[in-house]
Amino acid sequence: MKKYSFVVFHKESKGFLSKIQQLGVVDVRRTSKAIDSTSKDLFEEIAKWKGIEKKLQRIKNEAKKEIQNNSLSNISNDNNLEISSFAEWFNELLSKKENLEREKNISIKRLQIAKPWGEYNYDNISKINALGYTPHFYSVESKKFPHSIEDKYPTKIVNEVDGITYFIVLSEEGKKFKLKYKEYDLPQLSYNQEKERLDTIEKEILESNDLLLYSTKYIADVKEKISYLSQNADLYLASISSSKVAENHIDIFTAFSPVENEERIDDFLNTHSTEVYYIKEDATLEDNPPIALKNNRFTRMFSIITDMYGRPAYNEFDPTPYIAVFFMLFFAMCMGDAGYGIALVIVGLLL
Repeated sequence: MKKYSFVVFHKESKGFLSKIQQLGVVDVRRTSKAIDSTSKDLFEEIAKWKGIEKKLQRIKNEAKKEIQNNSLSNISNDNNLEISSFAEWFNELLSKKENLEREKNISIKRLQIAKPWGEYNYDNISKINALGYTPHFYSVESKKFPHSIEDKYPTKIVNEVDGITYFIVLSEEGKKFKLKYKEYDLPQLSYNQEKERLDTIEKEILESNDLLLYSTKYIADVKEKISYLSQNADLYLASISSSKVAENHIDIFTAFSPVENEERIDDFLNTHSTEVYYIKEDATLEDNPPIALKNNRFTRMFSIITDMYGRPAYNEFDPTPYIAVFFMLFFAMCMGDAGYGIALVIVGLLL
């Protein structure tokens, strides 16, 4: 059995209780505690650090390489980070990593757009504009390329990729100009310039990954912080008056679940980490957990006899398999004696 302790704000407790019972949580025991702004702040702080712990554990579990590059020297020179400052540093690092990933995706798209156009320079485009021409950028299927346009306007075929022709047409300023083809907005950076930018972003992502992997060394410190805050919350809840109004309290649940339900319960709790604070631990004899007998289809028929005499304690063995064997044996002997007795009575009456 696994023992769970949940702390839920009272307005959310009814729906939460229904959901966890559907997942296989049993023997739910409930108490209530009055809360105020101080206790609420404590639980929000605990939830924040629990979230950091989950992220650190995920980073550690997903890591597929050792710390390799020298980017760690930036932090290892003053790696005695106070745990209070670690949270801010870690969240900033996560935010930076997310921004870099977004920039990487944008850069990849821009690279795909810029690739067919090759190398260009906006200074040269400005010079063309100064001469009284405006460049227009088009693409069309190569077999449909309008060669007649070359007789009307200055035209330059830039590239031909996968059956698509990319070309530039110059129009004179002040003159009406329109083609039926889709016109491109030329990217601000050329292919090589965007490639350099993408390489820089990917390098920064690798450095961030190494720093995130490095940050997992603080897992023990984060757990210690959570334990410290939890103790403070328990002490504070025990000290405040229980005469607070009913609208201002939390519900504390203690419940148990078979080990086979552990994974799906943890998945549910992790997706609702902002709504509930919980602690999971192995159940002990002192917790007086419910007893779930694990018997096969045959011995399960005799579990009712075990229940008649009382189920074993949490650390004791299940006698049901032995009861199944000996109950059948003694029942057969009793039935046999009863049969002989009935036969003798009938013979006696007849004589």
